[in-house]
This record gives sequence, structure tokens and C-alpha cells, in this order.
Amino acid sequence: MAYLQRIPLVNPNDDLDCITEWLRSEDEYVKKGDTIAIIETSKAIVEIEAEHDGYLILLHKEGENVKVGQIFAIIKDSKEEDIREVLNEVTQEIKINVKENINKKESIKRSTKKAEILAKRYGVNINEIASKGLIREKDIISLVQKESKLNTEDLVEDMYPGNFTKRILILGGGRGATLVIDTIFRKRDFKIVGILDDNPNLFGRKIFGYPIQGPIDQVLEMWKKKLFDQLIISISSDLLKRAQIYKTYKKYSIPFANVIDPNVSIHSNVTIGEGNFIMSFCRIGPCSIIGSNNFFSAYVNIDHHNVVKDSSTFGPGLFTSSRVHIGDCVKFGTGVFIEPGVRVGENSVIASGSILTNNIAPKSIVKSIINYKVRKIDNIV
Repeated sequence: MAYLQRIPLVNPNDDLDCITEWLRSEDEYVKKGDTIAIIETSKAIVEIEAEHDGYLILLHKEGENVKVGQIFAIIKDSKEEDIREVLNEVTQEIKINVKENINKKESIKRSTKKAEILAKRYGVNINEIASKGLIREKDIISLVQKESKLNTEDLVEDMYPGNFTKRILILGGGRGATLVIDTIFRKRDFKIVGILDDNPNLFGRKIFGYPIQGPIDQVLEMWKKKLFDQLIISISSDLLKRAQIYKTYKKYSIPFANVIDPNVSIHSNVTIGEGNFIMSFCRIGPCSIIGSNNFFSAYVNIDHHNVVKDSSTFGPGLFTSSRVHIGDCVKFGTGVFIEPGVRVGENSVIASGSILTNNIAPKSIVKSIINYKVRKIDNIV
């Protein structure tokens, strides 16, 4: 026997809902109560459960708008069951519904709450979007990406560039971006053209007056349009993402800038790669080699004859002795001390307060156990 499953009425004001995702495959066996699909109404995202046991037949593709009450799936008792007659009747019903509602779909401008919030943030008029059916968050993001043209024209700086040497684009709109911008303000050798971040909740917001334009995948398009000269990554908390972003855009030979605070002390015979962010009161000792894409917080001391590879982050107050070797993608906490000649393997995490006296193998987590007592002081005058 074939069971017909219809789109339920979730919101009384909705005539059409969108099947955003199928959670089960064609001909997959489901039980009554299993979640089979997710639909999106103008007000909510709703999970749809199977109303019977059996094998699932999908009648619509993901992303299609379906009339409320319309059949969107069939559940049959067995795989071998012949449902051609039922399928023909259902197909005719679907065609009639599509024909009856096509003009309505073209004229209705309905949107989800998330889409409305994002549209308001970007100043997008939803009624002017050329879309049929439900307008979703991804439609607003797509429109903003398509129409977003970063305007770098400046009536003064473009004609009288002053001390600016390069236009820089910042990747990451969190707290790290605040530190990067503050350092650029202090050194004044870059012109900031904007910020990109993958968190849609940050789109349209500003840091020190610089807008977060949209997701990081706009980099290539902006590079082709010659809207910036160099990149800098401000992300420090997600080490893997930082490394991935760097590797991705180095494939396209996009240059990365070193943003170094003017009071950083760099001694003789030091080699520094690209894409490094070095905050104030850091010191790089003589004959040290610093790779690329590292994030140095304030008061980091890299002593003489050290080697620091790529894509590591250093918390405030880290001190190395001589001949220390640090591999790729190592995350250091705050207040770390490293003895002479110690090697720290790649992809490791060194917790705050650690004192390293021996080599650390790759992919290790180091955490110091600190014991202390807190005693109340009596008889204070």
C-alpha cells in the first residue's frame, strides 16, 4: 500500500514552503516518527517526520517551493510494490498546483526572519529582489556578495598617498582584527581597504570604522579586481583555519604582509617570512629565523639562534632560550618558558604556564599542573 505524505500547515499565513534538505535517500526504509526532511517557512525551520513505516519516494528536489497540503513524498510497504498508478495521479496533482500558483509565486515576496534581519543590516529592500517564493538568508548573502564592490577611492589618499605603501585586506573580524588595525594605526604604512569574515552575523558591522564586507571566499574576486595589494590574517584562536587560509591563497601567489608594531625589537641577522603579525614589546634575537603566518602577542621573546616555522600562535609573555626550534601550527598559551635547545613538534598545543625542559613530540598537548594554596588573612588592622 502507498501512503501519501503532504506538506503540513505550519504558519497560517504561508501558502508555500521550501524543502531545504532531505535527510533520507530515495528508496530508503524509514519508520514512523523518523525525520525525513527539513522545510523552511517564512517564520521557522521545521523537521518533517514520516507518518508511516516503509520505503521513501521523493517527489521534489531540495530548494523547491511546495504548496501547503501538497504531496511531497510517498511511503510504500515494499520496494517491489507497483505505485505507477498512484505516481501518475500525484504527478497530475503537482502539475495542477504548480499551474495554479505560478503567478502567485512570482508576485509574493516572502522571507524568513533571518533573511529579514540580514537584509535590514545591509540595507537591502526585499521587495526589490528578483526571486520566486521564499527568500532565505542565503539569498541575501548571495546578493550582497554579487553586488558588493569595495570602493577604495579616496579623494585625498589616492592623489596624495603620503606614507601608505600598500593596500591591505584583513581576514578575520574578531578581536584579533582590532589588534591588527591598532598596530597599523601606530605604524601607518598600510592602507586598510576592508575586513572579511565567515560569520554572517558580523556582515555590515565595523571595526574602527572599517566594514566587515562578507565571507573570506571573496578574496580571489577582489584580487582579480585589484582591490588590495596584500593580505593579513587576524585569526588567532582557530589555528587550523589560519593555516588553511594561508595555504589556500598562497596557491594563487597572493602576497601576505608582515604587520609589525614599531616598538618590536628585531636584532641582527634575523630572517622573517611573510604574513606575520607581531605585537608591541616583542623581541626577535639575533640569528633567528621566523617563518610565515605566525601570530605573536605582546611581550613574546624569541631569543638568539631560534627557528620558528609557519602558522603558529603565541600568547602574551612567552620566553624562549637559545637554539629553540618550533614546528608548524603550534598553539602557545600565556606565560610559557622554553629551555635552551628544546624542539617543539608541529601541531602541538602548549597550555598557559608551561615550562618546557625537554623536546615535545609532534601532535602533543602539554599542560603544567600548578598547585597553590589560598589562605585567609586574619587580624588585619
